[in-house]
Amino acid sequence: MKAAGPCVVLGFGPGLVAEGAVLGHRKRSNMKRMAVDSSALVSVGYDRKSKTLEIEFPSGHVYQYFDVPAAEHRALINADSLGQYFNAEIKDCYSCVQIR
Repeated sequence: MKAAGPCVVLGFGPGLVAEGAVLGHRKRSNMKRMAVDSSALVSVGYDRKSKTLEIEFPSGHVYQYFDVPAAEHRALINADSLGQYFNAEIKDCYSCVQIR
């Protein structure tokens, strides 16, 4: 079962960094992402150890989604439409933070 949760925006300013710190999520990422052929997503990365999915969007924003099974990452990468798959199976289905 997927654990839906709101995204937290990490950044500078009152409350924003503190929220991220309380949740224990990192503010920066060294995760390698691969470019994808999609108009909705620019690049996708995955860390098996932490089950973290990282997605870069055309806006330049980068989000990390937590507790994402490896099978979900594979299904996203192999989907006919990454944007449709993301909207149906990832967005609003996993807790996340905006890191950029």
